[in-house]
Amino acid sequence: MSLKHKILSLSYHPLKISSHLTRRFSNSPIPRLRVLLYHDIMPIDEEAFSMQLSWLSSRWKFLDPKEFSEIISNETKLKEDSVLLTFDDGFSSNRRLAERVLMPLDIKAIFFIVSKFASLDNKEKTREFIAKNFFPEKLLSDIPNHLSNMDWNDLEYLLSQGHHIGGHTANHLRLSELPESELYDEIVSSADILEER
Repeated sequence: MSLKHKILSLSYHPLKISSHLTRRFSNSPIPRLRVLLYHDIMPIDEEAFSMQLSWLSSRWKFLDPKEFSEIISNETKLKEDSVLLTFDDGFSSNRRLAERVLMPLDIKAIFFIVSKFASLDNKEKTREFIAKNFFPEKLLSDIPNHLSNMDWNDLEYLLSQGHHIGGHTANHLRLSELPESELYDEIVSSADILEER
């Protein structure tokens, strides 16, 4: 573990206690801003996910991505405990959850998409991509059957519902292991593809 990580690890609990005490005894508690990140939600966990978001929405304000941007750029002041919801990778469960859970709660999210994953339209090639790029330590036979990708139609649907789409690389490769010559295509070109679509 690096020195930086050791320092952060050692300071976590004192900072958490200090924050709790400040909020508890302050006349005007400082509102908190958080980002909540999900990936795939298995069908069996959909009800638990729905209950979790319902519970959170009764205590925190879910921000849409535009509101979040205005707060972090100091255009708007944070007035209450607030959270931004995001999803990584572009699994098909994200669209299902957007319809069944987010829409009834009026929550808008950012979906960070792997552009080459969204372009796949063959189930077997999709499973191979998942095994190779998301779970390289697993065999193809170990990949859960429910895993698949959102396609361009799914992304257009999300946009039509007020959600935002962001880039999450072209292939979901470890950027720290890529030669510099490949970083442009993995990051910038993939974002350009999303923007064009």
